[in-house]
Amino acid sequence: MNIFSIWDFILGPIYLGIVLVIFRIVKQQNVETNYAYRYFIPGLLAKVGGGLGLVAIYSIVYGNGDTIAYYESAVVLSKLLVTNFDGYVDLMLNGNTTQNWQLFNGEIGWPKWYYYRDPRTFIVCQLYSPLALLSFNSIIAVTIVSATLSFLGVWRLFLTFCEVYPNLTKYFAVAFLFIPSVVFWGSGLLKDTITFSAMCWFVACFYSVFIKKKNILSNVFIGACAVITMLAIKPYIFIAILPGTLIWLFYGKISKIRSAFLRTLVTPIIVIVGISVFSFLILSMGSLLGSYSTQNVLKKAQTTQSDLKRAEYKGHVYDLGEFDGSALGAAEKAPLAILAGLFRPYVWEAGNMVMLLSGLENLFLMMFSIYLIVKIGLYKLFQIIKGSPLLLLCLVFVLFFSFAIGLASANFGSLVRYKIPLIPFFVSALFIIWSTHTEKKMEWETGIEEENEGGTAI
Repeated sequence: MNIFSIWDFILGPIYLGIVLVIFRIVKQQNVETNYAYRYFIPGLLAKVGGGLGLVAIYSIVYGNGDTIAYYESAVVLSKLLVTNFDGYVDLMLNGNTTQNWQLFNGEIGWPKWYYYRDPRTFIVCQLYSPLALLSFNSIIAVTIVSATLSFLGVWRLFLTFCEVYPNLTKYFAVAFLFIPSVVFWGSGLLKDTITFSAMCWFVACFYSVFIKKKNILSNVFIGACAVITMLAIKPYIFIAILPGTLIWLFYGKISKIRSAFLRTLVTPIIVIVGISVFSFLILSMGSLLGSYSTQNVLKKAQTTQSDLKRAEYKGHVYDLGEFDGSALGAAEKAPLAILAGLFRPYVWEAGNMVMLLSGLENLFLMMFSIYLIVKIGLYKLFQIIKGSPLLLLCLVFVLFFSFAIGLASANFGSLVRYKIPLIPFFVSALFIIWSTHTEKKMEWETGIEEENEGGTAI
């Protein structure tokens, strides 16, 4: 399928050049005071490269796919914007109604029907449509613009992590900016690009509002937009990140209590309050979550796992065993689901080069995790985790999210895309654990040396 025109290869370099000029100016203004900005342009180029690579593979190798369908639907909406502005506004405000389907015709075309009928999917087409117009409907240009805008959210969270652990800047750069599967699946014209960036914005704004207490109005606005975006497209991402952010907030309150007795007394109360708040939010959002509500997700997971037993389902799937669709049944499958979400597909389960790439990443993460557990020991590991609210956020989110996608996916092709948001947090958590253990070990060894030197001097 040839979706490229001569204008793609003219506009693409122009748009990339404009973006690079702007980013270079921003870098020069900040790099002297913030070491992290050394990765500003390389991170952008990786993001843009991942988006263009996705377009190339979907168009040249597969000849079709989601990113192509999103692009074509967005182009149709951009044409509607030009020819019927009032209709476009009504479509953006009221969504995929039967009446609004009549806005399309043979002159401007029709968006993909299977996207239009699903509001959580069609909103992706809506969000990409102004970018398509801004890019003169060039798929290369719109990919560059989309990757650049989504990069800003990832960059903001990267800076947040660097602010908390400035000595780990180069490691966080790897975690957030340069992991191949994250760059590939999180940069093109897909749902994942939007929702991953929105989640990054939410966590960064949460930190600024509740932890740092700076630029509150702007961060509340951006954070609210990020939450709305996640709820509109993939609500389960917000559900998974929320417990960790609440723990982050309450942990800060607890740490300010100087009395050890009061901390011990207050901690379980705050934990109970946090669990209650989280439960209330989940229950109150039941109608908003729709098919992503707890009950519906469990039913979907049961159906997905049952489908694997059918003979016609062949290919790159995994089976967690019998699942009855109940909360207790989900809890029993939690260990297997978490392991699947974190470390599968294994290398030997990869069916193509893309999954092989994910398999190699998973192998590294598994080996690194095992190494840290064996090297540090569970007790010291627990002490390290307990001493870092950001680390707690990472691990709570990783556990919630890996459980959800591991239980509900059952297909490696979907799993490698769904797990994109957790990988940077998981890798960052491993680096924080490793760095904290190394520092504590050096402090311990330095203390022994000072004691020996003091004894010798006496």
